[in-house]
Amino acid sequence: MGKKIDKHIKELQAEKELKSKLETELSKANQPKYLKFLWETQKPQFFLTFVGLAGCIGVAPVLFNPDNDIPILAAIGAGVAIVGFTVCMVLQPYFIYKNLIKLNYWSPNSAWSKQK
Repeated sequence: MGKKIDKHIKELQAEKELKSKLETELSKANQPKYLKFLWETQKPQFFLTFVGLAGCIGVAPVLFNPDNDIPILAAIGAGVAIVGFTVCMVLQPYFIYKNLIKLNYWSPNSAWSKQK
């Protein structure tokens, strides 16, 4: 009796692992590449990244020019703010994409699936 139950439990576990593996493979097949995801859903962040890069390149010589009468703390704070903006515009879509992968967002059985 106990051996039959153990055998049945092992079969159920194997079936569950197979189903999980199949669902993972299906979600990977439906999952877009990062750049495609970025272009289709995160266009404002994509363009603001280039604005931030242009800001870093364009404002740095003005801020750190020795002839300016800008207080040093204000110049450093402005530089940190511009670089921080650019880094956040780059990393925010990446972390959103990684969280969607963890949530199995593109799986056909997902709670957010459009195929229902």
